[in-house]
Amino acid sequence: MSYQYIAVATPELQRCALAEMSAVAPGLHWLANLEQGTFLVETAQKEDVFLPALARAEPVFVKHIMPAQRRVPLARRKVDDLPILLRVAQDLGAVRAGDHFTVQCRRVGKGFDYTAKDVEVLVGMALEACGATPVFCDTDLRPLRGQSPTIDQYPDSELILEDWHKVVFYYLLGDTAYAGASTIVLSLNEHCDENRVFARRSRDVCRSEFKLLEALRRFKVDLAPGRALDLGAAPGGWAKVLADRGLHVTAVDPATLDLKAADLPNVIHIRQRAEEFAPTGVYDLLVNDMVLPADRSAAIMLHTAPHLKYGASAIMTIKLGYHTPCDTLQQTLATLGSAFEVVHAKCLFHNRQEATVMLRRARPEPEL
Repeated sequence: MSYQYIAVATPELQRCALAEMSAVAPGLHWLANLEQGTFLVETAQKEDVFLPALARAEPVFVKHIMPAQRRVPLARRKVDDLPILLRVAQDLGAVRAGDHFTVQCRRVGKGFDYTAKDVEVLVGMALEACGATPVFCDTDLRPLRGQSPTIDQYPDSELILEDWHKVVFYYLLGDTAYAGASTIVLSLNEHCDENRVFARRSRDVCRSEFKLLEALRRFKVDLAPGRALDLGAAPGGWAKVLADRGLHVTAVDPATLDLKAADLPNVIHIRQRAEEFAPTGVYDLLVNDMVLPADRSAAIMLHTAPHLKYGASAIMTIKLGYHTPCDTLQQTLATLGSAFEVVHAKCLFHNRQEATVMLRRARPEPEL
């Protein structure tokens, strides 16, 4: 017997994601690309074996995965499809009275007279009526309780999903719906469609803000007041995110910062290349989103490391290129290991051909 799963990865890094899954489930094979970055795979391993093993492996390139336990045809008409999709959730039987759950739906294609939200609300209300407790991965689901705030009214720290919460997934692709159930930790991400969540937020400076916001939430980074060093800061999106959270930011870049960042009283702009910058004092946080080859970016991180407090965090993006992305990542992490502990490495939803890495400043090994 075989089992199917829908996985999400950056399109150019899909082969790396397949390699990660195959390492966990030898014999796993690709079936089809469903849309750009989303593909269907098949393996002989059942959900209760494959998904926990994949989660333990902490894959870098697999962004999200859901079991495709049901497949039903769609008419793309609300009156026809919603009763069927509700019945699918009931047939799955994954959510019982007393469980905490969320419903996540992604809809792809045109011609539907209903939204992904319509599915989430209908199924969520039905499961709640049976005694389960809905939890919310984003404020857009709060209308289940008769509320309709905007996402900006709820900071990232108020997301209340836990790893053990159950998830009912729907993936609606044209005339076909895939459905399955799992938990947050086993699906590798709190959301099946991270871009939908952040797309409702206004961005102050640039799109890259969302990369840092996702990293802070995903890696559970607690930003305490202190000094932050932002290498390659222009146009200032990361600097503004950090400054808005109370840090004093030194933004290093020869290019101009957007006034929304430059005019903040706790942002100092140093108009130099990161390679030429000579830090003074010590910092509580180091961030780097420079568009540089991975080896050069890592060298700058090592050069700057002595000015980061021991035990302090660093967040950087590693540009993986087109030819050997898996090797590039491993080589870069090995290089960084001489000064940092690698805490997390992940291709986030807002990463393109790159990975985001969370590091911790390591203490030097004592001399013998």
